[in-house]
Amino acid sequence: VSYSPQVKYIYLLTYLITVSKEFRQDIRQYNNSLSFASTGTKQDVSVAGKGGSWTYKIKGRLTHRIGSLLPAPGIPRKFAQIFMYGDQSDEEAHSRNKRAGGGLNTNVIKTFQQFLYRHNPFAKLYKSAEEVLDAGGVKTIKIKSMSLSGRDPNRYNYPTCNEVAAVIQGDGDIGSEDRDIILRRRDGPLRRICDLNTNYFSLRYPIFFMFGSHGWDEHYRHLNERRT
Repeated sequence: VSYSPQVKYIYLLTYLITVSKEFRQDIRQYNNSLSFASTGTKQDVSVAGKGGSWTYKIKGRLTHRIGSLLPAPGIPRKFAQIFMYGDQSDEEAHSRNKRAGGGLNTNVIKTFQQFLYRHNPFAKLYKSAEEVLDAGGVKTIKIKSMSLSGRDPNRYNYPTCNEVAAVIQGDGDIGSEDRDIILRRRDGPLRRICDLNTNYFSLRYPIFFMFGSHGWDEHYRHLNERRT
């Protein structure tokens, strides 16, 4: 029997079979293997402890970062860069498993790969970005949330690829308050993703936002027209 990726996802989250239990136990690693962005923190391991409840403590600010579209020469692809040349194959699944630290079920990763390439607008964007870069002349790509007149401002709608992506040329300079996400072609520095960006959670937690749904938007308003 062949099941759709959606049905397989429900099985992984709810069933008591071994593969489902292992998935739930390692769900953070699976998410990291498919994430478009990385977490930038300095962890304080002195309080983690070897017994009892495990403690996660960080020093300083919690940030999420996104790197260049292409890796530097000789450096393995990671995070969103894998989507650039992704082909839903075993090799891609093994690459994701390695980037997440190993020990994951590559068949489970392949299930998510297939779903994301089919339904996630950001996965589609990165695949189309490969064609744009191959055509030459484009230095940066900007991921931009577009305000559409037909969109219900009080509902987290599923965006399409055209609703969240725009291709531009330029030097990629970005201010700290800019809510767009700019991706450099190669060797660019890591960029912080503003936590006010409506695509923030979809880029970092694709397992939980598999359709790339819009998150909170600062332009949402209350009934009395006050900003949220």
